[in-house]
Amino acid sequence: TWNANPEGDIAGYNLYRATSPAGPFVEITSLITGTSTTDSSTAYDVASSYRITAEDTAGNESALSAVVEFT
Repeated sequence: TWNANPEGDIAGYNLYRATSPAGPFVEITSLITGTSTTDSSTAYDVASSYRITAEDTAGNESALSAVVEFT
């Protein structure tokens, strides 16, 4: 889960994943319209790092968020 972007023209959020906090990060889900998602495409015992961006209706994408790690 994450906090919603307060701008009024947000189309959705893009989720990026890597196996290391240093990356490289690969987009795994695009234009999530809510503020949460579940990544079921990774193995249970593999640590993953995530970053998220917001994308507006004109296709402009924000900078990547801070890294969040799950082990």
